[in-house]
Amino acid sequence: MAVPSKDSVAAPHPSKSPYQVDPEQILRATKALVKHIQTSRESQAKSSTAVDLLADEETSTTTDAASDAIWLILATKKFISDKKRLKPFKLPLPHAPQVSEGTNICLITVDPQRSYKDVIAHANFPEQLRPLVKRVIGITKLKKKYQSFESRRQLLAEHTHFLADDRIITYLPHVLGKTFYQSTAKRPIPVSLQGNAAHGDRRAQLKGEKKQRQAAENRSTTVVGSPELVGKEIQKALQSALVNLSPAATTSVRVAFASWDVEKIRANVQALLAGMLEGGEKAERIIPGGWRNVKSIHLKGQKTTALPIWLSEDLWMDDDVVEAGDAVPAESGKRKSRHQDAAESSGKKAKLGEGKAAAKDSSLQKSKLQDQRQKAMDGLLA
Repeated sequence: MAVPSKDSVAAPHPSKSPYQVDPEQILRATKALVKHIQTSRESQAKSSTAVDLLADEETSTTTDAASDAIWLILATKKFISDKKRLKPFKLPLPHAPQVSEGTNICLITVDPQRSYKDVIAHANFPEQLRPLVKRVIGITKLKKKYQSFESRRQLLAEHTHFLADDRIITYLPHVLGKTFYQSTAKRPIPVSLQGNAAHGDRRAQLKGEKKQRQAAENRSTTVVGSPELVGKEIQKALQSALVNLSPAATTSVRVAFASWDVEKIRANVQALLAGMLEGGEKAERIIPGGWRNVKSIHLKGQKTTALPIWLSEDLWMDDDVVEAGDAVPAESGKRKSRHQDAAESSGKKAKLGEGKAAAKDSSLQKSKLQDQRQKAMDGLLA
C-alpha cells in the first residue's frame, strides 16, 4: 500500500517544558503492547475454527486494520473543552497514522460531485493517493440514497475513512446521524477541497451554523481547487493525528498500528504529545494548561489493557487547592449574634489546625503516590 510522502510534515521542535516523557518508557510500553497484540491474534487464529460466511475480503481487511490500531489515552485534571467540537484538530506526524493496509476512502463533497471526480482522475492528482479514494459522493445524493439506518450502517462498513468538504462538515451530523457520530472511529475528516481559492472570503461569508447550512444547500457558488492543492489537503489529513475534543477529562487519539516498527510508534507518540501539550511556532497547544493539566498518559490497543507511560505526581492543579487560612467571603444578610461570632471563631481556629496537619501529611502522601506509581509502571511492563 502506497503511503503519502512526508514532505509536508515539519520536524518536531525541541521541547522547553520541564515535564518530559521518558523515551525508554515509551519504548518499553510499545514493545509490550505490540507483543501482546501479536500473541493474542495468533492464539485467536489457532483456537477459532468457525468461518464467517458473510464476511468478504474487504470487510476482513478493515477489521484487521481496526484491531491493529494503537491509541494514546490522555487523562487531564480539568475538562479539556467546554463544548463538543465537530471539527477535529489535525496534528502532522512523522508517519501516517491514518494509512494502513486496505485503506478505503469515501470523499463527501458539495455539488456537483462530477467536478471532484474529474479532479481525482486528473493527471496532476498524486498517483499514490488515487487508488485510496474509492468513492466520491455529493451531499444531495448522500441525503437521498442513505436515509435509512441500515443503508448508513452499510456505507459505514464499506469504507475505512471518510473525508468531507469543510464547507459542509457541520451539516453532516443531520445527514449521517448517530451511525457515524456515536464514536470518533470513522467520523468524517474535514478537508479543504477548494484549496486556497477564496478561502478567506468563504470564511467571512459562512459565519454561524445557520449560514453554513444555507451555503451547503447553495450549489451555484461552488469553488473547486486544483488537483495539486486537493491532493495536498487529502495527504495532510492522512498524515495527521485527529484530536477530537469534548466536555470530558480524557481523550483518545489513534497514533499508530501494531504492525509498525516500535521506533516509528515512539516517534509518533513523541510528536503527538509535543503538539497537544506544547504547541509549536505556528500553532498553540491543544490541551488547556499544558503539562500541568495532565494526570496520566497511556498507550492502548483495541482490546488490551492501557499501559502507562507517564503519571503525574499531583492529582489536582495548584489553583484547585484552597490553602489553610484563605479568606472566606462573609454571607450577606442579618447581623450575627455574639454566640454565632464566637462559634465561627472557634471553628476557624480548629480548621486552621486541621489545615496545618493536612499540609504535613501532603508531602508524605505525595511520596507514597510516587512510590506506588513507580511500582505500578514496573509491574505492568515487567
